Amino acid sequence: MATPGFPDRAATSHSLAPSPDVRAALGVPSHVTSLLLSAAGVLTGAALCLSAAQGFVLGQARTQAQLAREQGQYDLATQRLQRALRFTPHAWEGWSDLALTARSAWVFQQRPEQLALALSAYARAASLNPQSAVPRTERARTFLVAGQAGNAMDEYRNALARDPHSPGLRVAFAQALEAGGQPDAALEQYRAAARIDANEYSQDAERRLAPPAPPAVGER
Repeated sequence: MATPGFPDRAATSHSLAPSPDVRAALGVPSHVTSLLLSAAGVLTGAALCLSAAQGFVLGQARTQAQLAREQGQYDLATQRLQRALRFTPHAWEGWSDLALTARSAWVFQQRPEQLALALSAYARAASLNPQSAVPRTERARTFLVAGQAGNAMDEYRNALARDPHSPGLRVAFAQALEAGGQPDAALEQYRAAARIDANEYSQDAERRLAPPAPPAVGER
């Protein structure tokens, strides 16, 4: 039984009329208000349906692309993702997967033209998800593998600005600094990572990069 004083929506075959307060706030006749609210409901429902469809299409494409990558079929994976991104152009995860696919083709199939696609797709993913460190970290890693330590360091700085407490990210930044010929700055980052979470990379860096301790008194 419906609660007294409240209409039973389930038993009502038509939309409830807007309240006088809503009509007054909108400043239009009641019949126009009803039409506007009905249209808004239709548009909201359509938007939700479109969002659900986009999520389904992207999810299917990402799954198919992953399977294709595992089989070394990078062109097929790229086609699946690019087709989905035409329907979901603002999905940063799709762009990130496209970048991963291109990077894999570049590394494992020795296809240098794929490097530019990987970098541009990671940049697109980063622009669509500005608060996330993930696409920036992956773009930095791509630069580092390409031997572009300077660009890698810049991207790692951008990533750390968004996730300063990640020990793994600090270790990766330290590796880029080391590759760029900055051992002192690298050691500082290795130590920062160790302060967050002890790890073997930081321990190894202490042995390799730390200056030797001065000899004890009497040993000189």
